[in-house]
Amino acid sequence: MQFYALRYFENMKILVKSNEIIYLSWVKHILKENRIDFHIFDEFVSSVEGSINAFPVRILVADNDFERAKKVIENMDTVKNT
Repeated sequence: MQFYALRYFENMKILVKSNEIIYLSWVKHILKENRIDFHIFDEFVSSVEGSINAFPVRILVADNDFERAKKVIENMDTVKNT
């Protein structure tokens, strides 16, 4: 099973790497709204290490969704900041 998991994640790219929980929540919401599948890595590492937010959370998307996800996040970020 572990081999399968490694093979599955090798076809993914990091879309976002941050330790800002509000921003991460917003990115997850935007991806869900646009029906883009994603996986989150290291979300609970900082809680194990005392909630110091020293370890950034990574949001990964499939290679074939990466450009669309990046564009959606960039477009929504532009709208949010206007």
